[in-house]
Amino acid sequence: MPPTVHEKLRAAEGTTIQTRVRTVRSSRNDEPRWLLVERIAKSRSLGKSPLLAAFLRYVCDRQIRGKEDEITEPQIGVKVFGRPEGYNSNDDNIVRNYARMLRKRLADYFLKEGRDEPLVLSIPRGAYIPIFQPRYAMLVPESLDGDEADLDESEETGQELLRELPQTPPLFPGLVPAQRSSSSRMIAFIMVLGACITGFLAGTSHMASRIFQSPAHRASDRLWTSLFTPNRETFLVPADGGLVMMQSFTREKVRLPDYVNSTYRSPAEIERGMQGLINTTNPADEATLTHKVGVLAARRYTSIVDLGLSTKIAQLPEVVPERLVTRFARDLRIEDLHTGNAILMGSSDANPWVTLFEPQLNFQFSPGIEFGGSGAIVNKHPLPNEASLYRSVTGDPANRTYGLIAYVPNLEGTGYVLVVEGVNMAGTQAAGDFLLSPTQMQPILERARDAEGNLQPFEILLETSSIGAAASRSEVLSQRIHPTSQH
Repeated sequence: MPPTVHEKLRAAEGTTIQTRVRTVRSSRNDEPRWLLVERIAKSRSLGKSPLLAAFLRYVCDRQIRGKEDEITEPQIGVKVFGRPEGYNSNDDNIVRNYARMLRKRLADYFLKEGRDEPLVLSIPRGAYIPIFQPRYAMLVPESLDGDEADLDESEETGQELLRELPQTPPLFPGLVPAQRSSSSRMIAFIMVLGACITGFLAGTSHMASRIFQSPAHRASDRLWTSLFTPNRETFLVPADGGLVMMQSFTREKVRLPDYVNSTYRSPAEIERGMQGLINTTNPADEATLTHKVGVLAARRYTSIVDLGLSTKIAQLPEVVPERLVTRFARDLRIEDLHTGNAILMGSSDANPWVTLFEPQLNFQFSPGIEFGGSGAIVNKHPLPNEASLYRSVTGDPANRTYGLIAYVPNLEGTGYVLVVEGVNMAGTQAAGDFLLSPTQMQPILERARDAEGNLQPFEILLETSSIGAAASRSEVLSQRIHPTSQH
């Protein structure tokens, strides 16, 4: 069986990373800092992210070799992420996005797998230069002697809780904490006990709020808590408006591999796609137009609809803020959809990553009869009284348009991806508004539950009327529930 599209992408991306970042390991077999870097790069905490590992190795390699002047955002963008020399890091924030993720993964490593590491590695905010620090004495000594051996059971419990707290270096490295007195031990125990009580009350409050939720909000909560989890990133990915505008000139749909490699934005590809578009014999005019379309494609545009939907989703109470990553479609990587959750906005012509999940869907996006006009939604297996194609028609008195919501497993089946798309902006807005309405979503979410109460993959086809570019209230035209065993 030939490799799938995402398998090809993953292989290509891994090869590209290997050629971008060179690490000299043989000469550092006895370097404790580099050995720590390698343990982290290969750890579960970094997941299966070659980009994060390459980022970590690059900055640590330069710091260890005394080349801190090379640890800058533009240099990291060029050496790790393959950006061209002189690229504008203000427009392209991929380094900042990955740095934020790397800081979280480092903290996760030293809390779990690396809790016994003698050295602690961190990358402080505001810069990318790593810092190596020794892990000093535990807050509470591991062995007790003298009068400390006579602690009663309750105080030992408090000490055990203290041992579980993350260990951080002291503010003044030359000073080692003195032996704890009985009064300080009691104060520590009281503080831990207070924290436990506070946590219990907070958990009780959260539990009570869920008990008193309406059935519609409980159903909605099941959806969002499956997408926002503390153990994996959730990528919020708005559509690429620049891609849509460029395709309206070239009249060709950009395939995902070309989108990932950015080959679709090369002058040669744009010129080829625009052949016959302008009727001129002046080569300078053609070159000027090609350049302008290339600039348009390089800009980072998204629609006001996607921007509004992203803002509303980010404010949901179920969101885990430290795990939420907003990423422009052009900066997403195949590995993100293997290991993380994601919310993809826009149809496949505006967000090519959607094509990875279309094989699982009954309702699929089509550019329509004439590219550049309104798209269409194809119904692969129509049920009785269903049409095989849904598209906006010029001159329709009702101004009907269509949107789609799909909930499917990620590429490894370890998380979930939510697709929100429409045949135009009004269709996408209708899908987003419907998605954020617990009352409207409740019947579908209840039907999608399996015997154990877990959500199964589903699709919702919506129809709405548009006034200008805005959508009115939506109506469910059709829905599909896909039993988990089929995925």
